Amino acid sequence: MARLEDHPLPQRVMHWINLLCMLGLIISGWYIHSPFAPGWMGALRWLHFSLAYIWILNAIFRIYFAFAGSDKDWREFAYTGEDFKNIIPQIKYYLFLGPHPHTGKYNPLQKVAYSWLLIVLFIFQATTGFALLWPTGAFAGVVHFFGGLYYLRLWHYFGMFAFIIFIIGHVYLSVTEAWDQVPLMFFGIAKKD
Repeated sequence: MARLEDHPLPQRVMHWINLLCMLGLIISGWYIHSPFAPGWMGALRWLHFSLAYIWILNAIFRIYFAFAGSDKDWREFAYTGEDFKNIIPQIKYYLFLGPHPHTGKYNPLQKVAYSWLLIVLFIFQATTGFALLWPTGAFAGVVHFFGGLYYLRLWHYFGMFAFIIFIIGHVYLSVTEAWDQVPLMFFGIAKKD
């Protein structure tokens, strides 16, 4: 059952800022990579980089909030011995091969996705994005590492698809596994006991 304490208002606001930034970055990035209408490049490049800065600031604030905010939820993402035992049962459950294992607020696979995979992907996209914005100077080594701007653009574009896959999986699992959390995340409405 969803409780307001599960996702306090600051976490919900940061969650939606993340989502709106990601959707805006995906749409504007798709256009930048493959323009489908004339005359929008300048505006969408400005939007893309503006959303990137907002996204980065929001991520910094979320990490700060996890450790120093009023709810200090970093422990929810920390791995425990129980999580290591539940990795295989959780995979089996997602593959419809076993029962749902008992987990905390986040299961072991969510902890990997939220605390490692997303952070690595986030850093990758931010680094490659800044290298595309400033291909000489501080980020010239990144451009060189990827073999030039053409390949750097492709890797940045592939990173976008990784986020699209994550969003689809996140929405699917939220709707199928935690339906009672959806009204809470959207509207701050939790069922009464």
